[in-house]
Formats: sequence, C-alpha cells, structure tokens
Amino acid sequence: MAVLITGGAGFIGSNVAKELLAEGEQVVVYDRAPDSPQMRRVLSADEMARLTVVEGDILDLPRLFDTVAGRRVERIVHLAYILAIGDNPWQASRINVEGANNVFEVARQCGVRRVVWASSIAVFGTQDRYPAGPIVNDAMHDPQTLYGACKAFNERMAYAYHEKFGLDTIGLRFGSGYGPGRGGGFARWTVDLFEKPALGQPATVPFGDAMINWCYVEDDVQAILAALRVARHSALAYTCSGEGRSMRDAVAYVKSLLPEAQITLEPGRYVYAYDFDRALAEADLGWTPRYTFEQGIRRYVSLVRGAHGLPPV
Repeated sequence: MAVLITGGAGFIGSNVAKELLAEGEQVVVYDRAPDSPQMRRVLSADEMARLTVVEGDILDLPRLFDTVAGRRVERIVHLAYILAIGDNPWQASRINVEGANNVFEVARQCGVRRVVWASSIAVFGTQDRYPAGPIVNDAMHDPQTLYGACKAFNERMAYAYHEKFGLDTIGLRFGSGYGPGRGGGFARWTVDLFEKPALGQPATVPFGDAMINWCYVEDDVQAILAALRVARHSALAYTCSGEGRSMRDAVAYVKSLLPEAQITLEPGRYVYAYDFDRALAEADLGWTPRYTFEQGIRRYVSLVRGAHGLPPV
C-alpha cells in the first residue's frame, strides 16, 4: 500500500518523500510540475528512481481519483497549495479550497485510511487579536489574509467530511517554514536571509519590525510523519508551531555565524501571529520540535555551505 503526496515535488513534500522512502514506504508523488528544482535538490538520484511520480493538477478530480485508486493508496499527505496569492486570487483560492475538497472527496470514495494535510497558523490572524499569552489549539479562527481564510475553510470542510462520512483527517497548522528546498513565492525571504549570506552574497530581507513563528522544515516533516502513524487523535487540527522570535533576532544570529554577512533589513510587520500553545500536538501526536531557533538556522546555513564545498558554521 502506498502513501500519496500531493504537491510532493515542493518544499515540504520533497522532504516528506525522502523520509518515507528511508522508512521503506511506497511513495507516489502527485504534482503538476513534478520535475522541480526543489525535489532534485532534496532527493538523490537513487531516491528519485524509487518514487512513483504522477504529473497531475489537484483540480483534476478524475485524474486524482484514478491515481489514488490505481496506485492502491492507503494514506494521503496533502500539500498542494499556493502560498503567494499574488495577482490571481481566483485561481489561488480554487487550488487552496477546491483542491483540498477534491482530496477529501477522493479519499472518501476510495476508502483512504487517513489524510494528513497542511493547515496554517494563518487561520488565527495577528497576535494582538487574541488574549495575552500563547494562542490555544482550539482558539477561534480570525484570518486576516485570503490564504488564512482558505485554510480556515479547509478545516471546516475536513470537519464536515469527518462528521458526515467518518473520514479520518489530521490538519497541521505550520508556521513560517525554512530549510533546504525552499523555492520562491511568499517565503522567498527565508532563502535570501539564510542562503545568500551562507554563500557570501548580500541579502535584503523584509519584516524588520516583525515577530515571526519559525519552523525548521525537518520539524514540519516529523509532525507529518507523526500524524500519519498515530493510532488515535482527539482533534482534527493541531498547531505544530515553531519558536516565536523577531526578524532582528534572526539577522543577528546569522551575523554571529557569518560575521562578514551583508544583510539589509527593511521595515515592516508580519501578517500572522507568532506565539502558540502546542501542548495538544505534543500530547496526542507525540511531536515536539527537535530544533531550536538557533539550531535550525545553524543547520540550514551549514547545509547550504556544504553543498557548495564550504565549511560548516
């Protein structure tokens, strides 16, 4: 039986595929652009050869159905989303909402055992809209962006499929992910902040006045694996957040690792909250971040340097 990863050629998807292959799982990647730079950066040639890759759009319901039914898919990891809404909110909302609906419906029709999917801390809006202290797992949604609104709708749809059909779904609310394999889009600034200084290049980063919830990609991946494995769970969505630290803290730490780094910090605030209570994810899924803020940055910078023949930091 196989695990299907929608958006599997992307940033988190490639890293999930790598871990599942290491565990001996049959992995099917479903992506509209399967030959991506992110995938080839994360996976070796041998790992690529062990994948089953299906080129397909998440909006193509018949093709998605045929893939799940024809590949004996038992579990689905749904990661096919658009983070950067950009100039086409209609198309982005179709992919983010209708695409998730397609996954839930195909999973229902094909008897898939579990769907693990990426929600987001964006469902909660900004920190100042909540009482002081960490935002609890079941806090009311108050998205301030279209992306966050799409994720909030996804959570409601997952609940409807669970209540009506008994579909077993687990949504994971991630923060701002960074690490090897990150491409362009909204979070391009994470690449500029860490990779350019690692290679001796000047960088300019936004959100100089912001607090951000930082999630190293390996911790995101471990949350997904935990959600795939857990026998029972008490919630349909878990906040699997990282550490809330300022952009200025991140820049300062990069400069402590790379004293010659040239980083220009532009003013600006972030659109999402940064402080969350992840106790339920720890209790139900057995998941807690392995990397502190500093450890994640150091590992990322060292991996970038190592890939270019430079010593680690």
